[in-house]
Amino acid sequence: MNLRELARVSLSKTDVERLCGLPQPDAKALAGAPKQMLAAMDNLFDLWVQILVKSAPLPIDAYSYTCPHGHEISYDGLDLRGRLLLTIGGYFESLYSMWLTTDRYRSSLPVPKAFKIASFSEFTSWDLDDQDEDEAVMRRLQLCIMSHKYFFSMSTLYFSAMFFRTHAPRGQGGQFESMAHETLLGLFEDCFSLQGVNERILARRLMKGALHLAQNTYSDIAAWNASHKLGAFSALRVGELSLLAARDESMQKRYGRKNVEKAFEQQLALVLQSLGLYVVSTRTGQSTVDLVCISSSSEERITFLVEAKTSKAPYPLPKKDARALRDYVADTRRSLSSLPPLSFVLIVAASCTRTLEAKLAALEAQAAVPVRFMSAQQLANLRERIAGPLPLRIFTQELLVGGRILDDALVDRVASAYQSEQAAHRAFVESMLSARGVIKTGKDWAAHEHPSRSCDG
Repeated sequence: MNLRELARVSLSKTDVERLCGLPQPDAKALAGAPKQMLAAMDNLFDLWVQILVKSAPLPIDAYSYTCPHGHEISYDGLDLRGRLLLTIGGYFESLYSMWLTTDRYRSSLPVPKAFKIASFSEFTSWDLDDQDEDEAVMRRLQLCIMSHKYFFSMSTLYFSAMFFRTHAPRGQGGQFESMAHETLLGLFEDCFSLQGVNERILARRLMKGALHLAQNTYSDIAAWNASHKLGAFSALRVGELSLLAARDESMQKRYGRKNVEKAFEQQLALVLQSLGLYVVSTRTGQSTVDLVCISSSSEERITFLVEAKTSKAPYPLPKKDARALRDYVADTRRSLSSLPPLSFVLIVAASCTRTLEAKLAALEAQAAVPVRFMSAQQLANLRERIAGPLPLRIFTQELLVGGRILDDALVDRVASAYQSEQAAHRAFVESMLSARGVIKTGKDWAAHEHPSRSCDG
């Protein structure tokens, strides 16, 4: 069958007999226009669902053919259904792999029906009755689960490849990779555990196709740059900041339960340094603040203290923490002789209790210095929204005039101020280069007049 025929094939007697007798897919024979391939894939997927999920009746009871070695082979009952699914799944997998691994197909065509979660989730949408748990139903259930694993792994691998090609942050694509790898393991186990010879052959064919896509997905990863020397910012993972602050289970598995606090402090220090501050870390677990931040700008000379707190529960500022902060503020004031004066204390955690603002007010009065709370996610958002150093004057001003619990609007205002400054700098550079003839000036103002207006007004 060619692509046009595969796009129209149905469960008629003639078509079912032809499907059962088809040879192994040939890539050259299946080559064609992208839209034809898409139509063929969608139709084969529909047949797959009809036969397996909807248990559509087959128009023939048996099928026989003579193999190249002269042996007559017959299929009937469950084996006939398995043979038909092997053909449909095999041809679908070949088309699917060709379509996914060719850039020009992906760039302009709609997503195939089999990619949509609502479509391939049909394979797990039917229930078993206790009285129907015979061999036929169990074989059908196994095939449904195996089919769902295949489509799920192919879909997640596809989106992993999209993340690689669009230079998206590593953490976003990692979720898809993790799901794909877990599903591939289940698909591999099905190659040996499925009932029925044709079903096991189908599982192996689909497994091979999924691994082929995985190979193509990871072939796009840039080669290791041996000349690059890893430094501090190689470890910067802004997306992990709020997860570390909340002691998320994934972070505890990655760093170890005892190391989450230290990892959070390190990531927090890197984020603040990347914003253009000098950051000095103190010893973890001691009665001191975690980070001392000093402005690098000669125009905005300030020092502020950062207290990093990791907790699954909202942070309440217990009395011992308030006392330690108050004492350290006093010690810092006595020690700051040549450094910029202490401007404020910033507590960073995942979230806070409703009573924190009143406690911050009390601590602020005792320590005689402004104390603010900022969520780790707000800080991460601020880092992602500005491409350069933190506009420290604006940040400090917004921090001090607002409430003690900083809100998301502060991030918006600081990011907007940064963008305005960048736009002003860009306009200045462009005007300077235009004056020197490096950049061509724009159209004359008269070119923007309405075409119906005359030149003499």
